[in-house]
Formats: sequence, C-alpha cells, structure tokens
Amino acid sequence: METLAETKSHTSETKTNKHIHTLNQKDLLIQRALDFSNEVILIFDQTQKNVYLNKQAQVFIQNYGCCNAVHSLNSFLEQLAFSIENLDLCLVTNEIYSSKYGLKAKIVTLEQQYFVYLSMSSVLVPQQDIINTIISPDFHPILNQSNDILCLTTCEGKILKINRSASILWGYSVEELEQKNLLELLTKSSYQSIQASFGSIADGNPLQNVVLEISKKDGTVFPMLWNAVWNHQQQAVIAIAKDISENLIKERALQISEQNYSYLFNNNPLPMWINDFHTKEFIEVNDATLRQYGYSKEELAKMTVYDIIAPENLEVYKNIGWDFSTQPPNYRGISLHQTKSGNIIIVDITAHQIEYHNRLVSLVLVHDITLRKQAEKELIQSNNRLKTAQEIAHLAYWEHDLRTGKVYWSDEVFKIFEIVENKELFDYEDYIGMVHPEDRMSVKLLEVSVLYGSKPIEKEFRIVLPSGKIKYIFSKTQVVFDTDGNAARIDSTFLDITLQKQAKLALGKSNERFELAKKATRDIIWDWDIITGDAYWSDNYEIIFGKYPYEAMKDFQDWSRNLHPEDRERVLDEIQMALTNPAQTTWESEYRYYRANGEIAFVSDKGYMVFDNHGKPIRMVGAMRDITKEKLEEQQLNLWKSVITNSKDAILITEAEPIDLPGPRIIYANDAFTKMTGYEFDEIIGKSPRILQGSATNRVELNKLRNTLKKWESCEIEIINYKKNKEPFWVNISLVPLADENGRYTHWISIQKDITERKKNEEERELLIRELTQINQDLRQFSYITSHNIRSPLSNLLGLLKILNTSTITDPTTLMVLEGFKTSTFQLNDTINDLLKILMIKENVNVQQEHIEFECIWKKVTQMTQQLILEAKARIDFNFTKAEKVYFNISYLESILLNLLSNALKYRSTERPLEISIISKNTSKGIELIFKDNGLGIDLKRYKSKVFGLYQRFHNHPDSKGIGLYMVHAQVKSLGGSISIKSKVGKGTQFSIIFKK
Repeated sequence: METLAETKSHTSETKTNKHIHTLNQKDLLIQRALDFSNEVILIFDQTQKNVYLNKQAQVFIQNYGCCNAVHSLNSFLEQLAFSIENLDLCLVTNEIYSSKYGLKAKIVTLEQQYFVYLSMSSVLVPQQDIINTIISPDFHPILNQSNDILCLTTCEGKILKINRSASILWGYSVEELEQKNLLELLTKSSYQSIQASFGSIADGNPLQNVVLEISKKDGTVFPMLWNAVWNHQQQAVIAIAKDISENLIKERALQISEQNYSYLFNNNPLPMWINDFHTKEFIEVNDATLRQYGYSKEELAKMTVYDIIAPENLEVYKNIGWDFSTQPPNYRGISLHQTKSGNIIIVDITAHQIEYHNRLVSLVLVHDITLRKQAEKELIQSNNRLKTAQEIAHLAYWEHDLRTGKVYWSDEVFKIFEIVENKELFDYEDYIGMVHPEDRMSVKLLEVSVLYGSKPIEKEFRIVLPSGKIKYIFSKTQVVFDTDGNAARIDSTFLDITLQKQAKLALGKSNERFELAKKATRDIIWDWDIITGDAYWSDNYEIIFGKYPYEAMKDFQDWSRNLHPEDRERVLDEIQMALTNPAQTTWESEYRYYRANGEIAFVSDKGYMVFDNHGKPIRMVGAMRDITKEKLEEQQLNLWKSVITNSKDAILITEAEPIDLPGPRIIYANDAFTKMTGYEFDEIIGKSPRILQGSATNRVELNKLRNTLKKWESCEIEIINYKKNKEPFWVNISLVPLADENGRYTHWISIQKDITERKKNEEERELLIRELTQINQDLRQFSYITSHNIRSPLSNLLGLLKILNTSTITDPTTLMVLEGFKTSTFQLNDTINDLLKILMIKENVNVQQEHIEFECIWKKVTQMTQQLILEAKARIDFNFTKAEKVYFNISYLESILLNLLSNALKYRSTERPLEISIISKNTSKGIELIFKDNGLGIDLKRYKSKVFGLYQRFHNHPDSKGIGLYMVHAQVKSLGGSISIKSKVGKGTQFSIIFKK
C-alpha cells in the first residue's frame, strides 16, 4: 500500500457520479455555503497541505483537540486513528473509518486536491452564524446544495424565500412553496401543537429543536427537527428544518437489531454462549451449544467453561491473552474441547468482552474445525505427495501475487532452470532473462493475455541455461480471482519437455525422410492389417491412379475391386497361397489395375509379410509401382522390332564407338540388309560397316559422315558401297544416334536404301537437260539471227513505203496491191517489235529495281490515255494509302498499268458506264495490287489456261493483238511476283498482282 506521502498520480480505477467543483479560497460566497454545511469539510492541496477548513471543521478540531495535526492530511488521519491500510489516493473516492472515535470519512481526489468529508450528527456552527448567512445579501443559489431546509416567512407563516431542499424533500416546486403558508404544510397534530408558539416568535420566543411533521405533496408524512427565530432587520421569521427521518429509522432499526440479535443468538447454527468473564460460569447458551456438546441447558448452568476444555489443553486455555487494545477487547484462538461423550473436537473460538446486565461477561462464538483441520492435515500430506510427484514428473510451479507483486517459485523451477546458488534472489526479471530471445516477447505478453482472456493459456517456449544449453518448456498459465471477481494472482505450471521435443523432432525428421523417400520413389507404399482388413496407401496413390468417386481407400476390399476382372482371381489366389505357405515371406505379382478415370494401368506389386510370435502372418507391407510406361515401351519395342525385321529397307545397328579405326561393331542387321549386300547375318556381326566400302566410295562423303559421328548428330549421305560379290551399288544411308535414359549415346542405327536405279535415272535426266539447254540456246540464237536478218530488209521496205507516192498511180489494182503490202509490212514490223520486247524480258535477269510510288506511275499512265478515258466516260477510283510504294522496275510497272488500263478501256461494255478501281495493300505474301473493272469479262471456263498466253484473243476487237496480258505476266514473273485473275462474262474482270517485298 502506498503511504500518503508516496502517492503517485496515475489513472484512477474508480469514478464517482458526484460532480465536485474545485474551490478557490477567494470565493467567499462558496466558503459561506460550505460553512453552512452540517459536514466537516477540509481541503488539502497536491502536497497534502491543508488549505481550507469550513466552520464545522473548525469546531470539530477544537472539540477533538487535533489542531496541531490538521496541517497535513497524513497527520490528521493518524491523529484521529483512521484505518488507512487500504487507502489509495489514486482512486477518485476512498471511504475510511476510525473505530476509536466512531468516525467515517470520505476522501475525494479531484484536480490535484483532496476533499475530506466527516459527517456530523448535529449542527456545531452557532445558530446566529447560520441566520446571518441566510439574511445576508450574499444569499446565493449555492445554498441550494444544503441538505437542510432554509426559509424566510412572515410572522403568520407566509413563505417569503425557501431553498431547493424543501422542493426535493416535500415534492413541491420552489415556486409553489413560495405561494404557500408554512403552517398549512404541517399535519393537523403538529399545527395544533405549534400554532400558539409560532405566533410568539416575533415576541422574542424562538423555537428550539421542535419535531414537527410535514404533509408532503404526495400525502405522506415527513418528520423534521425545527429551529426558528425572529429577525428584526428583515421583519421575518428565519426557520431551519433538518430531516430526522433517518435518525428515527436508526432508532427503530436499533430496536429491531436487538431483537434480531437475540434471534440470531438463539438460532445461530454455531454454538454461542455468554459466560462470566472472571468465574467462567455459563450464563446463556444457545441450542447449537447443547447439540454440539451434548449437555442440557440445566447441566451447563451448573458448569464453567473449564469443564468443557480438553484436559491436555486446560493450562493453555487458562493463560490465553486478550487483546485489550481493541474496543471491545477480544480474543481469537484455537482450542481443544471435550463433549459430554468424551470426544475431543478442535474449535475456533471468537470471544468479546462486553457488559451484560451490569456484569462483565464474554460473548463466545465457537466453530468446530475438526474436519477442516483433518482436511488441512490431508492437504499437507497431499501437497507433500504432489511435491514428490512434481519432482518425479519434473513439473514446476510459480505464482505471481498481483496485489503484492511477489512471485513464488517451487523447488522444481530451480531444478529445471539448473539454479543452484542464490535461489532467494531469483525473481521475475531473471526468469524472463533466461527465456530464449525469440520467445521472450510472447512469454512477456502471457500475463496480459491471460488477464484479458480470463482463460488458461498453454504455450511452448525455450529457455537458455547459463551453460548455453537450450531446454523446451511447456507452460499452462491462468488467472485466479478473489471472491469479488478481481484478479488476485497468476498461476503457471512448467513441464520440461526437452526429451519429448527432441524425440518429436527426431520423429519429425524420420517422417520427413520417409515423406521425401515417398516423393523420390515412384512406388506407392502400402500397409495391410491382415487381421482387420484395414489398409493404408501413401499420398501418391491418388497422384498416380487419380481420385475415385467413392470414399478414400481404407481397406483390402477397396484395392481388390479395382483389379482387372481377368487378373483378379489369379492375384487373390497368389496372395492366399503366400499367406498359407509357412516358407514364403514375400508375395510378388504383375496385374492390370483400373485408374479413377477408367483407364487400365499395368502394376508391379511386391509385399513383405510380418508374423506374430506363433508364425502367423498378421501384416503385409509393400510397394506398388505403375509400370504402364515400361509395358507400353516394351510393346513399342516389340512393334519396332517387327517393323525393323520386316522392313524392305536395310537396317543396321552398331555400337556407338569407336568412331575411328577399326570403327563401331555391327550388332544387328535385318533380312533386307543381307538381301541387299549378299552378306549373311553371321558374316557381319562384330565387324565394322567399313567392309562395305571400296575404291569408288566417295571419300568426301565419308569424311562428312565421320565429322557428323563425332558430333553425335544425325546424318544422311549417298555413296557407292560394294556387295559381297564386289558388285558396286549406290546406297542412301540415314544415320541416327541412340541414347539411354541418362542421355549417354550407346548405339547408331542406320537405314540404307539401294538407290542404284534412281542414280541411273538421274544421270539420264541430266543428259536430257543438257541436250534441251543446248537446243534452247540454239533456238534463242536463231531468234536473234532471224529477227536481225528480217529487221534489215523490213527497215528498207518501211523506208520505200514512206517515199512511195501513190498519187501518180491510177490503176486501182495496183493501188489495192500496194495498200495491202503496206498493211502487211506494218503488221510484220509490230510483230518483230513485240518479239524483241519479249526476248528482252526473258533475257534480262538483272533488271534495275527501286522503290516506286504507285500514285506517281498511275498518274503518268492516265495522262497518256487521257483522251481514251474521256471518250469512254470512265469512272476511275484509286487508293494507294495502305501500300504507297513497291520495290520494282519503273518501266515494267508503267507497262503493266498501261496494258491493264488499255484493256479495260478497249473491252468495256456498251450496256453500262465503265468503272475502274485500283487499290494496293500490304499482305504477308507481299505488296498486292488489285485492278478491277466492270467490262465484258472473260470466259475462264474456256480460256483460263490461255489467259496469259501469247497472241490469245478473247474478243473480236479490231485493235486486239493478244500480247498485252502475256507481257504483263512475263514482267511480273521475271521479278519474282505472281498474277491471278477472276472474271465473269458480262460482269467484269479483276487482276491481283503480288509484288515481292
């Protein structure tokens, strides 16, 4: 407990509903109000120095002779013998008592000041001071805080002024009361008794301590103690009334208390008696005394207390010490008593010295604690056994008293923490300091958590011993409450679980290794209890076989129903034979097993049997392995073996090394190889494929083969090999390296085809190509010679026709012949020019190309054909925004566009206006140009193969030569492009040209 001088400021734990204002000593009006209070009021500052005493307090101090002690709160309370053991000035309100003086004090802490209230039973302040206060012009509503009724009336009793206490006690409002006559509020009997006396108050006859009854507004009667005097200055009666209903109630309560006490004495279940203090003679005894001791009331009336004391305890009892420092003096102790039947009982005695009928007596209460003492003895024995058990189980215990802050440690705590010296100095901070740093904060928070949670908390943590050794501790911490529901202490038990933790960690590592082993293996681990039929499968069962729609696998039947019907009977019979054969300890089988999705898996299964002491198998542990892949590979291998064996191509398998001499050895050859080479299987096994090589074998190809083999790469060559009979033959060899599961190359496999016939055909084809090339060159030379030889005389003819004057010729026949000759000569000239252009396109492989803008060339072409466009009244739309440029020859592009536009104008329909559109776009294949018209169209069903042919005409037009589309096609193709056509007769034609990017 904090002393008054050591009290520190902290958050208050208790709040009061009564609002108290801090008083300023300069406020004389409020001080007068406090002076008027019936309570003794003292105010102390934050240093506990007295700063104010009201008038009641001043009178009290004089009466009690404590003037020298009032300077400080501590000395004031000690002087008046107040019990301050439980005083806590950090609380807002404290109530303490002085049994010596019968005083009760309330101490209120507010705004760094201490207000001390002592309630008094009567008014100590001189009455004149009270009257002066009431009639003072400083009369203030603050007096409304008084519990007494203060009022001013006329001599006839008319109320002039009254405070709020009257309103509170009587039920009327202040306004209502100031309209009433005070005498009218009295009961009839009170009115009659006071009527004459009240009228004589103005004559100088005051009323003093007269009890009068008031009729309240609700009709109930209220007794009050009245004092009244006449004030000449105010010409009014000043009346003061005090509520004495509580005093009357207390008097009545005292009477009832005495009756109740008598009742409780006689009916108390515990023995009670009154004996003479000096002679120890029994005076009064209750019924419980008669029952416990077995005597009658008459028998006890003739006995003394000594007669019921056990002989061995008599001298002790005669020398008991009473505590005369208390009021009344008392005694409390344990004694041995003897009943009438001779039984010894242990009793707890509480005795007080009192006066009873003018006689000094002892009032004694006896509590038989024989059973409790036996229980305490058994508890001690139990505690000893518990201590022994704690030592055996290494169970430690500590408790933290929340009131005193003290911590108790059991001996086992020191054993666990290995503390040998200075055990008495070991405290909570030492304990926290030994907790592992990583666990320290959570252990610190344990007490807070258990206080707020109110439930026991279990925790594991580590401690670090001075030697550096780490121990694992299991603790269970809980809060213990007192009878008022307040947290009294925190209890915690310790258990050293280091060995269990180490075993658990070891088990965890073992399980971890087992789990890792399960993950590392493809096998499904299973455990079958043969007796119960229960079974366990490792987690990878569902990974390998899937999750079945029914419940998880749990017994032998779950496994057996997934066996393939054709294998089930065989597998179950094998298991039964293994279980019944004493010499057999394992079971092994392969079978088909259904996956969850209905697919069939191939399984290899092996189990090891566990036997009891009688050699009976009780358990089987094993591993399932999904060998579906191996089975499929085996089937695939057999299939490949069949393919290799029956292949028409020769297949040779050799070892992987050596690459250099003597070369890898042959380990397999199929029948096709022996047929192709003439060697039998036995003749080539173990030898190198080099035996097939000869003088005509191409060394360049062999070097290519060797370099490829060194890089472990696939290779294909064509060389001349030799048969067993030394006959050469051409062979195509495809060679592939084979690797094992680890990626190491182990073999070479070669597929060999006899290509002798193909080689002969290739030689004949090459001879034919050479002959055709020579013929083509001869024809091209002939074309040049012919065109040149014809060009010279043709030029002469054209020159003669220009100078020939036909105006002098009058013969019609001659004119007709000359005109025909002229026409034929010009047509021959055009034909020769067309042929020369075509030859130039075909021969010119190095045509200059550049980036050309479509729109620029298109405008040039339309300007060249402007007149024809106007005559045709053609509508032309063009859009080159999606592909503005193309990489091409400018002359070729101009020729292409001119030919396409000329054809569209030339072969337009007379039934509708001509519409022409040309657009460009960028595609994945290249730059595409689409030229579209709505002209006559072409019948592609008849002419599709001839559209781009030379001198192909599809319409009877006088200017048609049949060479334009041929020229377009030749120019596009010569630079790597392509052209296509879509056309319908009477609808129009669309050309699509793809230019190389």
